Amino acid sequence: MANTPQSSTPPHRTICYHGTGRTLTAMGQAAMGTRGAQSLGLRLAVEDIIRGVTQRDLLSQIAAIYYWYLAHQSYVRDPLPVELVRDPMAVIEAVQRHGRFLGDCDCAATFITGALGSIGIQARPIRVSFVKPRWVSQRGPLGGTSLKLQHAPYSHVLVEARDQRGQKVAVDPVAGLRTARMLRRTKRFG
Repeated sequence: MANTPQSSTPPHRTICYHGTGRTLTAMGQAAMGTRGAQSLGLRLAVEDIIRGVTQRDLLSQIAAIYYWYLAHQSYVRDPLPVELVRDPMAVIEAVQRHGRFLGDCDCAATFITGALGSIGIQARPIRVSFVKPRWVSQRGPLGGTSLKLQHAPYSHVLVEARDQRGQKVAVDPVAGLRTARMLRRTKRFG
């Protein structure tokens, strides 16, 4: 048997895709966990990212983290048929090792939520749908029909943060400079 070097795989979770609710739960656990907002390593990395920002200017701190992520990531989809959720420290480690991080909207939202949480800024991942709900007729158990509102599936995740005035701020590095246009197209938040 040949000696092959052992590679160290960063902590991550792969879950069979069973909807965005389960993915949001995994993202929240990773973002706020010991390799997320509770991590001293993440806190120190975020301090370096926001070092030149005016103190107590939460909106500028949010923007600094957002632009840092934009500068260091490349969008890559998850493997089929799973959701790959990586913790925020995996992003920092990949950037330190390779100069870039490869991931999707789940990775972006998890990193940004954890990074903001590490410096005491309220943030949470939220899911969005770009298709309007529609009414569909449904046959009842006694033969009658009724209308039921059928919601379109969620297809994207971004971060909702709060600035120093408590105002909601949408943070979406996948949409980037097109975030405002993406938000106008959004039909449902969850």
